[in-house]
Amino acid sequence: MGHAATGGGQPVRGGAGRHRAQAEGAVRFTGPHEPALRAAARKHGVAPEALPGFFLRSRDALDLLENDAVAFGALEAEVKTAKAEYDRAAEKLSRNRRKIAAILDKAVMSELAPLKLGRAVFSTQIESDVGAPMETGIDQVEFMVATNPGAPKGPLKTIASGGELSRFVLAMKAAIASKENRTVIIFDEVDAGVGGAVADAVGERLARLARDAQVLVVTHSPQVAARAQIHWTVAKEQSDDTTLTRVTPLDTDDRIEEIARMLAGATISDAARDAARQLLDPAVSKNAQTGSRKPAREKKLAAKSGRATKTARKKAS
Repeated sequence: MGHAATGGGQPVRGGAGRHRAQAEGAVRFTGPHEPALRAAARKHGVAPEALPGFFLRSRDALDLLENDAVAFGALEAEVKTAKAEYDRAAEKLSRNRRKIAAILDKAVMSELAPLKLGRAVFSTQIESDVGAPMETGIDQVEFMVATNPGAPKGPLKTIASGGELSRFVLAMKAAIASKENRTVIIFDEVDAGVGGAVADAVGERLARLARDAQVLVVTHSPQVAARAQIHWTVAKEQSDDTTLTRVTPLDTDDRIEEIARMLAGATISDAARDAARQLLDPAVSKNAQTGSRKPAREKKLAAKSGRATKTARKKAS
């Protein structure tokens, strides 16, 4: 072999002996090839006695690379095919987005005037970047608005105030609902930040939307709640370790009382009840009772208008 390995204090010659020595413990190479073996060990960053194992692992890795060359080429071909399919699908999606965006912009703009946003502008901005593919395609989509004449458009999420944002969202939902033929639509405080005539306009639009769908609304506005025909109280009762929620339908007098509470607060006056009657359907006023009622527990008012269901405001405890 040209070299000898010693282990356990005794020299061992030959390949079989060398492997037995490696199994028994530390191995020390001697002989004319010792410098070359130690140089190879340093080159590959292993101990001299680990060279045989390093050789076997290296040979296996080389075989794997050589045998997988064909498979790797097949994978590259699959990647190329998948990318071409993605590019075609992303470009088609981008074109469709731009077509739908133009339709959405027109539909939303038609909704703004009835919501007291007649001078506002709404548009959909789409920017494509083929070099930045995503799961959703190659487009970055942003809804842009200008709420004042002559003002530059900016992102809806940063430009619009709270009340304006609520009405833009309502306009978008109404526009989409008219195209999707939905049967149930839920709005959670879509009238946030508005009051007076604007709240009345929001309620009127919700009532029209309820002609073709069931609409469930959570609202703090008596003008919106009064547009409904059926209401419920949702009362929360709490103890030390439990919370119960009770839902109770309201009759004619209860509806007036709850609308009056939304107008006046904890102390309900006859003037507030008269105002509630004026907000509600005239048929309600004819049957309404004028007697006072005790303030209820923490409540929120639920309402149903036409085929629609509207939930009115959640009162502060």
